[in-house]
Amino acid sequence: MYYEQYGDKKKPTIIFLHGAMAFQSFARQEELKDSFHLIFYTLPGHGNDYKRDFDRNTAISEVANIIKGLNKKAVHIVGFSLGAQLALSMLNKYSVLIDKAVIISPLIDSTETENKILSINTRLVGYSTKIAPLAKIVSMLIGINRDKYPEFKREQKNQRVNKLSFSILQDMLKSENLENIKSVKNPVLLLAGELEYNFFKRSALRLSQIIPNSKLEYYKGAGHNIPYLFYKKFNKDLREFLK
Repeated sequence: MYYEQYGDKKKPTIIFLHGAMAFQSFARQEELKDSFHLIFYTLPGHGNDYKRDFDRNTAISEVANIIKGLNKKAVHIVGFSLGAQLALSMLNKYSVLIDKAVIISPLIDSTETENKILSINTRLVGYSTKIAPLAKIVSMLIGINRDKYPEFKREQKNQRVNKLSFSILQDMLKSENLENIKSVKNPVLLLAGELEYNFFKRSALRLSQIIPNSKLEYYKGAGHNIPYLFYKKFNKDLREFLK
């Protein structure tokens, strides 16, 4: 298990769960450390944890154990894409450990065709960032500090793309996996990009109808890139929602 943390531990904690093949999805949220204690959990199979196989249940249990080890009543959780699926599972199983949740570009009840599209996209992201010039461009887009770039390049190169992509697309999240979500009382902010694939927007809308205390917002002009390309608005919205 690997994670990084920033900020004062006495302040409210936010745990960030990144997207598939993109363990630095939340690099631009590091600036929130002035107001929060931040934990960036690396999903199994990604980044410094590339030697392990990805497993949803393992990830969910590890995040729960991190929270329990903080000796706090509850924490905030923010998930993007694959991380959004895991954050939903956390809400479903461990809502008592969570205060508020922010779910970005979630996906539930995906079809076989949609999973094939995702398979192509995840492999494209994984393999493209193994090429040094492209890795450099990606690092700039997502806001990685220059001194962290060598580590980012090394970690992306180490990721086992085919195996990781196959593992991620096994047992994709279904409505029936969220049997308790209709009864959660946690405030939930659901976000999706206006230009994303329809299945992400469809999932966000469906979840807004299922989760009682939820709010849905579509980011105008955004695709599957809210945390890093629309970070100014996102960070502002995050501060406002979690304050």
